[in-house]
Amino acid sequence: MQASPQHGLSQQAVRRQLQNILNSEMFSRSQRLSAFLRFVVEEALEGRGGALKEQAIALALHELLPNSAENDSVVRTDARRVRDKLREYYAEAVAESVIISLPKGTYIPVFTAGSQGVSPKPGPESVPAPSRRQISKLWAAAMGSFLVALSIAAWWVTRPPEASPRILAITQYPGGEGDPSFSPDGNFIALTRWSPPGPAPQDVWLKVIHGEALRQLTDTPPPVAEHNPVWSPDGKEIAFERVGWMGHSIPNPGIYIVSVLGGAERRISGTGRNPRWSLDGKSVLIVDGRPAGIVEINLDTLARRYVVQPHPAETTGKFAISPDGNTIAFLRYKRARVGDIYLAAISGGEPRQLTNWGAGMQGLAWTPDGRDIVYDVAGHSLWRIAVRGGPPGKGNPVPGLESLATSAARAVNPAISPPGPGRPARLAFQIQKTIVNLRMVELPATPSERPLPSKDFLSSTRVDLPGAISPDSEKIAFHSYLAAQSVPLWVVRKDGKELHQIGPMNAPFLKVGAWSPDGRHIAYDASIAGNSDIYVLAEDGGEPRRLTADPATDFDPSWSLDGRWIYFSSNRSGRPEIWKTSPQGGPAIQVTRTGGMEPRPSLDGHHLYYIDASAGENGLARTAALKAIAVEDGEEKVIFGAVRRGLWGITTRGILFLSEEQDVDWINVLPPSGETPVRLGRLPFLLPREFPRMAFSREGLWLLTNQVERRESDLMMIEPFR
Repeated sequence: MQASPQHGLSQQAVRRQLQNILNSEMFSRSQRLSAFLRFVVEEALEGRGGALKEQAIALALHELLPNSAENDSVVRTDARRVRDKLREYYAEAVAESVIISLPKGTYIPVFTAGSQGVSPKPGPESVPAPSRRQISKLWAAAMGSFLVALSIAAWWVTRPPEASPRILAITQYPGGEGDPSFSPDGNFIALTRWSPPGPAPQDVWLKVIHGEALRQLTDTPPPVAEHNPVWSPDGKEIAFERVGWMGHSIPNPGIYIVSVLGGAERRISGTGRNPRWSLDGKSVLIVDGRPAGIVEINLDTLARRYVVQPHPAETTGKFAISPDGNTIAFLRYKRARVGDIYLAAISGGEPRQLTNWGAGMQGLAWTPDGRDIVYDVAGHSLWRIAVRGGPPGKGNPVPGLESLATSAARAVNPAISPPGPGRPARLAFQIQKTIVNLRMVELPATPSERPLPSKDFLSSTRVDLPGAISPDSEKIAFHSYLAAQSVPLWVVRKDGKELHQIGPMNAPFLKVGAWSPDGRHIAYDASIAGNSDIYVLAEDGGEPRRLTADPATDFDPSWSLDGRWIYFSSNRSGRPEIWKTSPQGGPAIQVTRTGGMEPRPSLDGHHLYYIDASAGENGLARTAALKAIAVEDGEEKVIFGAVRRGLWGITTRGILFLSEEQDVDWINVLPPSGETPVRLGRLPFLLPREFPRMAFSREGLWLLTNQVERRESDLMMIEPFR
């Protein structure tokens, strides 16, 4: 709330005069006095003069200039010095249009028209402070001394926005920051933060946009982690999710609400993620359920209702509510973090698909006018698409971010603040800087408890993911997840020589499946135009051959040992099952009937191994039962209780797989003749949980996996954003 202009003195005139004073020699040499004067003037102009007390000013100056204002006596001393400096300034100034003074005994400045301003009535005319009753209704007073402290930092360093957009850093701390969320006035941001060494569990912090004032809001010990903080519409509370870091079990997970001042927390749900407030602040919407939909929770009664119903074969990611409160834009994943944006009316109805990427997406935000949505897409930085009707598309890149999208960095999780008087709209986003390199690990002939020998393989500045090892164990196919607009597929020899990229790729997402038995072709799945299908490509190049064209999600291809079939997973029956088709194309034949993914043929050709569909292509479970089906009679049976998706394989030694125990990753073997797995050794590093991949040599003597070499993130913004 801003004070209205009084007796011909506009706020613009007062602010212009304030800047003249701060630019003068008397004030420009004193950071502390300049900050003091700017703060009390802006507080008065914004209608918060009555809140200018010694304690609040002391805390504000202490937040802005550490160790400079730690008690009330220092505030009184600074106020006296500001009065003296103002008198000196006006003694030397000639014909000033506005006179700013700080009467003795108060911290509320007085604004008087000078000789070059509007002729004043007899006696000084000021912009009066509101009554105590009015002050009690103001947002800043409700926030208390902390947000006052943050406010001074924001106002002190804020500069008038330039005409053209600028990319500015919000945070540049060691470690990582993410999940940005603007306060309703656009001057503060809630974020999650972890400190090195890491990554590590995250807490919620609050920070001014322009300035370094920062305050920790939650402080929970590992493995508890908080994510996705979001401001309430009145700016008084933060909703966030509390989970176990990296899948750890913790007591009392769920969705919480806490005051921006800290203190007691309120748990509104024991499950769910990605909270968002309704526009009236009376409810919070979350993603919840298996499969996941969007649920609204009434904050008075905690009654729940579905706003977006779950889809049986897909899951829901982050979502955003339109500025008018009528529409939800949300991410719908057909596989783990690979999907598109959909729109749904909050009042109900069938969702409408807006984009057709079929690629990795993490976040999205509405523009303030409700016409467009800004979103991230893997390898492409941030994009913007209109929400008006029409066929699914992509829109256009957000200009100016080209330099930020590199092989090891991407812009994700956009957040947009609404514009206001004298305040531009701002687009904040997270820059993820990640380098994941391949590692070759030797497997011992006999069981061991020691760390397994490993070495770097093709060190790069990308995110490299192991794909498949050829049947003769001499060649490796892999891909780079964040390397470019189209994901490249690479082939290299085991000794690191003859590295080359194969095939013309036009897919924002692909995953290597398997080599053909003769080592001449590679089967892979790729998302093109929003649909995931199975393709085959010759190792020596040429055009890819598309094998499936069903609207369902087809993934995880694998060759039969005789080369007659390509097995793959598909949800075309309503849930993931194993299917097969000819390498030359043709109709697909269903193989399993009780759910299945990741088909792998046995080396004698009599069985097909796979994992239970409960793991879900969207990662609903970390582990799943390992099963086998007889090729001859179709009998299905459970082989082992739990393996990790993407982290197992068939070798002549038996079934190799990874297990996790107390933050240690072990490699195990399930011998062909045994029912009890045996540990072969432990990895000397932890696998990246968001990129878990392994490929095993046929003889089971070595494997290829990956390790995080660098992972950090910062928050940046575009200002102004139009």
